[in-house]
Amino acid sequence: MKSERRLVQFKIETPTGTKATPAPASDAFMAIDWKWDSAAKAITDEFEYAAGFYGAGDTFAVSLTRECSFVLPVMGGGLPLAATVTSPKIEQDVHEKGFTFYTSHVSDPLPATVGLAVLETIRKEGLIERARTTGAYLRGQLLDMHKRYEAIGDVRGEGLLLGVELVQDRESRQPYHELGARTTKKCFELGLSMNIRRRPERGSVWRIAPPLTVSNEEIDRATAILDRALRESLDEIAEPAPVARVAVAN
Repeated sequence: MKSERRLVQFKIETPTGTKATPAPASDAFMAIDWKWDSAAKAITDEFEYAAGFYGAGDTFAVSLTRECSFVLPVMGGGLPLAATVTSPKIEQDVHEKGFTFYTSHVSDPLPATVGLAVLETIRKEGLIERARTTGAYLRGQLLDMHKRYEAIGDVRGEGLLLGVELVQDRESRQPYHELGARTTKKCFELGLSMNIRRRPERGSVWRIAPPLTVSNEEIDRATAILDRALRESLDEIAEPAPVARVAVAN
């Protein structure tokens, strides 16, 4: 956003949980020239990834601490709780300018208490490191499927926030929406809920974000269902449509 040809805001969206977008290189943000006008502010959305909530993003978090504001929408463990994190300098500046933001649940002690408990549980149980380890295991399983199925064009993400892109062919990389819809439906029928999106323009990407406490055994079971759903869906698509025959009386 610009005002009088002067940069006032720089917004960054890290790889998102809702769309499983591709992850930038780990040094991408470090390459940004931060020597801009000192009044400019950087804002990042979907900060659960950058903060390492899925076992990823240490570099992102470190590189974005230069007077940046963050929006963190996943702290409540299911309850409505988000946090904006910024520097004391920025906080004091907006306070002196009379900025006020409030909702019906501002400073509500219940979600605040839950949020503190979530953060403490993540710390005490080492769930971020666990997510790195189990995420690497899950990624390995998905990359094995990538080798065996041409319809898988990409496996991306870090930790336990992963995306699997389905394509009609790897040359054109055209999204395979029909295959995405079929596999998602078949997975659900087989006992695996792994893709919350049904919008056509996003249906070609499996969005996979299991709980931080998922075990390798559960990952094995889930990827076996994914494999079966993908194989059966491809077979169904490949079957020629039945030809209608009309009997003509003599």
